[in-house]
Amino acid sequence: MSTVVYSQLLAEDTEENAGSTLRLYLDPKVFEWLCALAVYPELQWELTVELGRVVDLNGSVYREPQMLQLIRLAWFRQGWIPGSWRVWLVKQLDPKVERNVREFLLKTLSENRAPAGSYARDWQDVQIAAQRHCLDPEDATARADLDLAMRALPAVDLNRDALLRRLREQWQAQPITQKFHAVPRRAWRDFLRGRWKIVSVAVALTIFAVVSAYRVKVDYKHEVDLPPAYVAVVVPPCWIYWAGIHGYPRYLSWNHGRVGDKQFPYDLFLPWHRAYLLSFEHTMRDWNAASAIPWWDCTTPMSHKIGIPNSFAQPKIAGRDNPLFHGPMPAMQKDPARFTVRSPEDPASLPTPEDVEFLMTLSSFGDFSNQVENISNGVHGWIGGDMGIIKTGAFDPLLWAHACFVDRLWYLWQLRHGVNNITAGYLDKILAPFGLTVRDVLDITKLGYKYAGN
Repeated sequence: MSTVVYSQLLAEDTEENAGSTLRLYLDPKVFEWLCALAVYPELQWELTVELGRVVDLNGSVYREPQMLQLIRLAWFRQGWIPGSWRVWLVKQLDPKVERNVREFLLKTLSENRAPAGSYARDWQDVQIAAQRHCLDPEDATARADLDLAMRALPAVDLNRDALLRRLREQWQAQPITQKFHAVPRRAWRDFLRGRWKIVSVAVALTIFAVVSAYRVKVDYKHEVDLPPAYVAVVVPPCWIYWAGIHGYPRYLSWNHGRVGDKQFPYDLFLPWHRAYLLSFEHTMRDWNAASAIPWWDCTTPMSHKIGIPNSFAQPKIAGRDNPLFHGPMPAMQKDPARFTVRSPEDPASLPTPEDVEFLMTLSSFGDFSNQVENISNGVHGWIGGDMGIIKTGAFDPLLWAHACFVDRLWYLWQLRHGVNNITAGYLDKILAPFGLTVRDVLDITKLGYKYAGN
């Protein structure tokens, strides 16, 4: 089944209708695998593979036809399954299989902890608590632990996870007497005896919030009108997730540092970043169907005069905070959560049209890729601050406009030297974690986008 047919299938009026067709098309074990993946809010390649073993000990789902059935789903380009689909898919799981999946997730998350105090650690805490609660819904302490963990994250993050949102709605719908029972017994004992000093602040906040029976307000007003494109997802969890693929905490981006050893004797800098941009743009369009990533041509006379474009350099646009001025970063080791910073150099030192024309004369893909990456690295260093470091670069909104410019350079080079002008041994290399190969991303007209003005 093609990606186009999949898109039509998933556009059916209800998950029940489309799901019936999906179930008929997918092998039974592949469908069960997909249902298992819906238990966790993100589609991560390593986790996808491991959960395949949970549902199919014989490994039949790892055959190429079965794998292709799964990764052709558009969800694997955007990195998660839509909320209503997750709810429906989890309901299709056999209870025993669901329990095995949740026990596996609980064990895996507990044994692979993110650094204390980081955003990733808070997210793990929520997922660990959610698995414990779902494994034993009658355990009042597990439910209270989940409530505490959810309070550590912004409401917008929790509301992007449909299963967590449903748990919270169920919690809010309970009679107030049942909510009191969910507070750990020791906390109540200490509270009733007046021993507040030995009750943690977190438990005290739980007692207060349980009694107040709050409602969560979701605010998605994170878009700014900047024709011809919108950058609509400069807000966790989208932003944290997608930026974290490039650098901290996943470090999956292709760059000079990954090339040359026995494990990576090839260079996927250009195709990997094209898959990255494509997947992120699909995510943007989930928020705003008119969204597109703009490119910043740093070789123009205007760039050599002012440097960073005003749409990225101004703290406010039309009196409103400009989300492209900087991006949110999660807490990292010895670095608390904050916004990105820049320290640009003299605009006159940016690349020139002559530099670009030289790139276009290179007939070897390897030579072109190497030289264009050198220029790209120079721009990262010119911008400075967090953009100058792989660990933090993608948290700056400007990275995406720069990466789009680099992708456009590759497209212009392909117009001269051919779409398929690339080392044959690269074609079937997987561009993790996007479920695409190098062959898949060579022709942008087949990917559904083009560059204006060419």
